[in-house]
Amino acid sequence: LSKLVRGAEDALTGKLWADDSQVVHVNAWKLYTTEQPRAEYRIVEIDQPITAHVIEQIEADQNFSLPW
Repeated sequence: LSKLVRGAEDALTGKLWADDSQVVHVNAWKLYTTEQPRAEYRIVEIDQPITAHVIEQIEADQNFSLPW
């Protein structure tokens, strides 16, 4: 799982961010399913200082559906 996250961060360097050190929070999990294998990403640009409250707001955002 960590290699998948690192691979995505590296692949998006120079496209979505200048350096992957700009990534400040990652929430990742594996899900085993009978459906087509895939990786899903949700990237949120944060335009304010990162605090625990900001991260809680991002995680509470229900604009995406989990596959289960």
